[in-house]
Parts: sequence; structure tokens; C-alpha cells
Amino acid sequence: MKLGFSTIGCPQWDWAEILGTAKDMGIDGLEIRGVEDEIDLMKITIFDAEHLEKTRTQLAQAGIEIAMIASSVVLGDPMGSRKGTADGAGKKSN
Repeated sequence: MKLGFSTIGCPQWDWAEILGTAKDMGIDGLEIRGVEDEIDLMKITIFDAEHLEKTRTQLAQAGIEIAMIASSVVLGDPMGSRKGTADGAGKKSN
């Protein structure tokens, strides 16, 4: 069985601590949700163009894969509480 963990459980850890702990624990995969208190995936620097190759190399050397990328995307709002969206979604109908 392969083991993994989510970074949602260690949102303040930096990349070196996440990777080092995963390697020390024999973890096979990571779910990336947050790194260094940043949970907006578009702002996590380990995935920036200038860092991506280094990140891939570090993962390969540690024998760890990215199992999942998680986010807090809202795909729908059944209660219609979101207002002011560009396409009018979320407007309550009477």
C-alpha cells in the first residue's frame, strides 16, 4: 500500500520541511494544499516557472510524487448567496 499526506495538516511548513518529513516517514505521495501559510495554489512558489524544475528534481530524488493538487474552488452555490458575478450566476429567482 502506498502512503501519502496532505499539506493542509501542516500549512505553515516550508517546502524543505514538507519534503524532508515525507521522505523520513516513507511517504509515497503528497497532496499539495498549502505551503508556508499560502493556500492559494497560484501563489505557491515551488510551482513557479523558475522553481518548477528544481521542485521536480527534489521530488524525484526523494522518491515522492504529487498525488493531488487541492484547492478551495467553489463550483456551485445552491443557496444563491454569491452576488455580483460577471455572468449573473448566483442571482436568486423569485
